[in-house]
Amino acid sequence: IWCLAQQKQDETAVARAEQFLKDYPWGELAAKTHLLKGVCLQRMKKHREANQEYQIVIDQFGNSAFSEKAIYLMSTSLFQNNQLAEIVTSLNSQLKLSPVSPSRWQAESYLWVAEAYFALDQYEAAGRTFQLVVDNYKDSPKYAYALLGVAASMAKAGLNDEAGMAYERAMAAAGEIKSKEVERGVLLDTAQVLFSQKKYEKAMGYFDEFANRYPDDAMVPHALYQAGMCYYRLEYYSEANKRWKRVADGYPNHELAPMALYQIAKTNFGLGDYDNSAKQFQLLLEKYPQYANAKEARIMIAQSYYNEGRFDLAGTKLQEFLNNYPKDPKSKDVMELLQMAHYRQGKMQGDMMALTKKFPSSKLNADIYWQMGADAYNQKQYKPALMYFQKLVGEFPEAKQIEEAYYYMAECHFNLDEFPKAVTAYKNFILNFPKSPNRNQSMFRLGVSHFQTGNFSEAVISFNDLAEEDPNGPLTRDAMMNIALSYKKMKQNKEALGAYEKFLNHYPNDAQLAKVFLQMGQLSEEDKDYEKALKLYDKVPDSAPESFEALNSKAQLYRVMKMPNKEMQMFEKLRAKEPKSDEVRLTGMVTLAEIYQEAGSIDEAIKVYDDIAKNAQNSEWRQAALDRAKALRSEIK
Repeated sequence: IWCLAQQKQDETAVARAEQFLKDYPWGELAAKTHLLKGVCLQRMKKHREANQEYQIVIDQFGNSAFSEKAIYLMSTSLFQNNQLAEIVTSLNSQLKLSPVSPSRWQAESYLWVAEAYFALDQYEAAGRTFQLVVDNYKDSPKYAYALLGVAASMAKAGLNDEAGMAYERAMAAAGEIKSKEVERGVLLDTAQVLFSQKKYEKAMGYFDEFANRYPDDAMVPHALYQAGMCYYRLEYYSEANKRWKRVADGYPNHELAPMALYQIAKTNFGLGDYDNSAKQFQLLLEKYPQYANAKEARIMIAQSYYNEGRFDLAGTKLQEFLNNYPKDPKSKDVMELLQMAHYRQGKMQGDMMALTKKFPSSKLNADIYWQMGADAYNQKQYKPALMYFQKLVGEFPEAKQIEEAYYYMAECHFNLDEFPKAVTAYKNFILNFPKSPNRNQSMFRLGVSHFQTGNFSEAVISFNDLAEEDPNGPLTRDAMMNIALSYKKMKQNKEALGAYEKFLNHYPNDAQLAKVFLQMGQLSEEDKDYEKALKLYDKVPDSAPESFEALNSKAQLYRVMKMPNKEMQMFEKLRAKEPKSDEVRLTGMVTLAEIYQEAGSIDEAIKVYDDIAKNAQNSEWRQAALDRAKALRSEIK
């Protein structure tokens, strides 16, 4: 049977195994046969049958090397079949009930549990489980991999500084055991963490090192593309284009190749190299005609010609677009640009009579730009709107619409999520037009733009300026709330709490008081001022949606304070709340069931699992709860 399994003659091996087990159902050879049969069934993608074989070994050969292997193999089978909830619930429970063993099987089973948590986006639980392997299985071949899992979980949870230190430990461990697999993972993951932190100078070094150290790796195109993004954001445009060119030339069939070509063309356009921009966009269309941005590339070719002053070629390309895509949503933008191309061409030729027919208000060209910009803006077509407003400001600085043009330029950048440019535009507007009716809106938007770029200290200044200048204005309430959020982002909990208290004094009857108290409680909890945190959570009304999270937070806090009776009391209050399907409530119920189970109150644990199964909207949660309740009932029998 073993030889057949080794040769992957799985169906024959399963048949022989079944015959063997009929004759010899007990003993070590039976355990090995069940395991072999399970492996063959698993390879045949019969995961349910495979898991039944593994469960037999777990039940009949508990606390043995065979049961350890069975749990490990079941974890791989469940993961392959995407039964992630089953892994983190029932299988995890079986694993915890097993005696501690130094074997690789137990360590790697915990790794599969951690991977399941990670795949379910439960990064805190994933990190704890990876850390369990790090702490208890230091001799495991997967020790460095577990360290990498700890770091990745921290990164996903937003703990980037801690993740950076964890990646360094993983790299050191990988070096000791000479694990290229972990080293490559650390390099790439560290680069991505630094990229998300906007530490582009460091990130690009890691991306480049990965590409140079592992030239045959499948992730090299990704590393090169991201390195290009780092150089681009640091304004090293030629270096960015070099990386993207390596992707486009070296990996023409990779999904990132057309994106790389597009970035090269777009960068050349931004640098004013319109000739090369048009050529690169044209190359993109020839090589990847089905690329998602192919239509935009056609427009950008015309725009490149337009910006070069080659209005005849621009007009030809724009007319081709309209002929091929008459009903495209961008056809109106293209038509307006085509009109502008005709206008500029006519202006150069001095054919003013023709211009008057095409644009009756051509004697006031600023009006043309303003109207086109306003129309595009009202239709939420912010890119062409921005272009028209910029033309107005650049060519007609004395126009009567200049104030509005500056304001709407900033608004265009804001609506395009170009927040660094929005910051500059709003600052210019506020400085140059101090009496504008749009001043307060601009001050608020400036604060939001700073916030979006991660410049939270400047966001605080902007929101404070608005609150002081217009204390009872319609935007002041949101500005004061954003001040607290900005301090929270900067980890300045004391200042954040002070900002929330100021908000409460100013808006004692605000509709979101429950949310404010909850966030203040979380900040106090982070500062380990547990008594204050509990008092703040108590202020959240039972009728508020935030009351579920407040009760769950109190329960968790009592656990930290080693007050089990209070912890249980909070979970029971959460258990009684409506609606029963609330996800925070159900999360708390999982913990409550585990508490009852650990205390030996199996009947109560079953009731809680039945509660979860009855009320959970998620089918995997329901099934996991049903399975756990069934397992506990079988234990009672």
